[in-house]
Amino acid sequence: MAIVESVIIFIVALVILAKASSFAVKHAVRFAKLSGIHQLAVGFLLLAVSTSFPELIITLISTAEGEGLIGFSTAVGSSIGDFTIMMGIAAIGGFTVARKYRDDIDSAIMIGAVLAFIILVLNIIGYAFGIFAIMIFLIYMRIIIRKGVPIKNNHVKGLKITAALKSALLTVAATAIVAVSAYFLVNSVVDISLTAGISKALLGATVIAMGSFLPELTLTISAMRKKNIDLALGDAAGSVVTNIALVGGIAAFGGIMLDTITSVELGFLILASMFIYTLIKKGRLGKKEAFMLFGLYVVYLLVIIFLAIY
Repeated sequence: MAIVESVIIFIVALVILAKASSFAVKHAVRFAKLSGIHQLAVGFLLLAVSTSFPELIITLISTAEGEGLIGFSTAVGSSIGDFTIMMGIAAIGGFTVARKYRDDIDSAIMIGAVLAFIILVLNIIGYAFGIFAIMIFLIYMRIIIRKGVPIKNNHVKGLKITAALKSALLTVAATAIVAVSAYFLVNSVVDISLTAGISKALLGATVIAMGSFLPELTLTISAMRKKNIDLALGDAAGSVVTNIALVGGIAAFGGIMLDTITSVELGFLILASMFIYTLIKKGRLGKKEAFMLFGLYVVYLLVIIFLAIY
C-alpha cells in the first residue's frame, strides 16, 4: 500500500507541477506587459526569487539546527542544475541573447562564480561573509529593478497597477505551488526508490539534488514553450544569484566549514559559470551547446555519486 500511495502522490504532484508552472509563466508575462517591466527583470525578481524558496527554507532550518552546510550544499547543487540543465533545455530550440541584456546575465554569472571562488578559498565562512553576500544580492536586485522599469511607466496608475499587482501575486502564489508540488514529487520518488532498495547516498546525489532545482526547471520549460526566452534566462541567472548570494549568505550566519563534496560542487559551479559566460558572449546558443551543457552535468553527477558512495 505504501508504494501505491507514493505512486499516486507522484502522479498528482506531477500534474499540479505542470499546471502551476504554466500558470506562473502566463501571469509573469502578463505582469511584464501591464507594468512595463522587461521579462528578463521579471524572471530575476519574481520567478528566480520565488523558485529559490525551497533552498531558502532548507537553509533556514538547517542553519537553525547548526547544519547550515546541508542547505548551502543543496543551493550550490541547484545552481549547477540551473546553469547546465536549464540553459541546455533553452539552447535545444536555439536562441539569441539580445546584446542589451547580455550585461545583466553576464553580471549574474560572474557574481555566482566570484562568490563561489571566495567561499572555496576561505573554506570557512561566517557572519562577515554572510553580510557581504546578502548586500551583493540586494545591490544587484536593485540594479535589475532600476534597469528593468522604463521611466515612462513610473506614473502608470489606476486599474493597470491593480491588474499588474494581481498578476504579480498570482505569479508568486503559482510559483509557491510549484515549489510545494516539487517537494512532494521528490519525496514520492525517494519513497519508491527506497522501497526498491536504492541507496540513500545515490538518492541524495541524484533525485534530491535534481529535485532542488525542479521548480526552476519546470518554469523554464513552460517559458520556452511559450517563446518567452528572456523570462527563462532571467529565471536561470537570477536563481544562481539568489542561491549563492542570498541563501549562501544566510547559511554563513550559522558558520560553515566546507566538506569534500561541497568543495567539488563549488568547483563545478565555477567551471559551469565560466562555460556559460563564454557561450553568452557568443550570443547564439543551439543544440551543440545544449549537449555540451548536459554532458557537463552528467560528469558532475558521476563525480558526486562516486564521492557519495566511496
